[in-house]
Amino acid sequence: MVQFLITERQKKIENAFFETTRATVAQMKYYDMLDLWFLKTPYHELDSKTQASPESYIKNIKEQFIIAIQNYQLTNPWQLPIELDTEKLLSSMSVQEKVAQLFIFGFDGTILSPWEKSFLQTYQPGGVILMGKNISEELLWLIQDLQSTQQVLPLFVSIDQEGGQVKRIDEELPGQPYLSLESICDVYKSRAKALDNLWVNMNFGIVADITEDTGSFIFPRVFQGEVSAKVEQAVACTHRTLSTLKHFPGHGWTALDTHQGIARLTKTQTEREEADLQPFLSWIWAESDLIMMGHLIADFLDPNNPATLSRPTNDFLREQWFDWLVVTDDMLMIRSNGNQLTQLEWALTAGNDLLLYVWAENKSEILDHAIEFVKDGWITEEDLNQRLRRILEKKQKIIGMDDFVKLELIR
Repeated sequence: MVQFLITERQKKIENAFFETTRATVAQMKYYDMLDLWFLKTPYHELDSKTQASPESYIKNIKEQFIIAIQNYQLTNPWQLPIELDTEKLLSSMSVQEKVAQLFIFGFDGTILSPWEKSFLQTYQPGGVILMGKNISEELLWLIQDLQSTQQVLPLFVSIDQEGGQVKRIDEELPGQPYLSLESICDVYKSRAKALDNLWVNMNFGIVADITEDTGSFIFPRVFQGEVSAKVEQAVACTHRTLSTLKHFPGHGWTALDTHQGIARLTKTQTEREEADLQPFLSWIWAESDLIMMGHLIADFLDPNNPATLSRPTNDFLREQWFDWLVVTDDMLMIRSNGNQLTQLEWALTAGNDLLLYVWAENKSEILDHAIEFVKDGWITEEDLNQRLRRILEKKQKIIGMDDFVKLELIR
């Protein structure tokens, strides 16, 4: 009789323990691609201290879960066993929420102002870009503050960290012109790891332009010799941040600095494909994440519009089996070439997945105009949803390790 009472009491204790821990354990069991051996430990094999404290058990299995994800990523970089239900999410999103995901904005300062925080909370844009003005010793706290404004999806936290002439965060790594084919992998792995440690998840960091013109503004930023092979190696060794090639279709045949306006490329398609299109076209098979459109008019693609505003240029990329994200260069670089809101409309109808506005003072006006433009039917629902599918695929990539634990388990 005594033994029976002890057994019944033990069952009640076990049931209470597992009722407390059930929800957390259920979340983890969804990820059956991981070796979650720690969830298979029976209650009677747990030490007495853990048996008496479900909270201690939950803390321990969260820590083990993080280790399991990290171990998985070592052998399966970026192939996270974490899946968004894309179609369900799309069906629940309003037009405003979908359009906002198409935009990346910059902002002032090393802390979020009340207005900036309100803007991010209200509109839930796709991402932010970090510039020199945003960098301080408190960068981790700033990025945590940025991500805390989001209700469903994490922000793309992007940066221009090429190394050498263009870098927002101090680093000792050499820039592209000084890299041999053999040294590239170590440099790009180190850079991606450093950015990942700061919770920066997207780098506009691989310049695929080709030029031998020492007078070109882009010359100090490009690979020298074996450019296609070096681009592919850079992409292959960038696992911990989303990688970007820029600036399609390439500055190779112009010395004009596109920060000052729109440049024109007059070479033929054959000349282009044999020369500076190669790094972009060969990159498609190297599985980078984004391609950045330049403010460049290529006559053989579209003689009337720069790549950032050109549907034919977007279509050309898609025809090359290219199905990753297309992001514009900073839209404010060409505001002197036309009406800003008209350019916004062209960039949307061109097919870009992400529109970049680095120093926009009228963020709300830009987004409100884009939302009304889409609501008026200038972008079809299926076109918009297809862009969102590509965006969500990349956001799934960055929902892992610390981000996942922060946003789901600890919340």
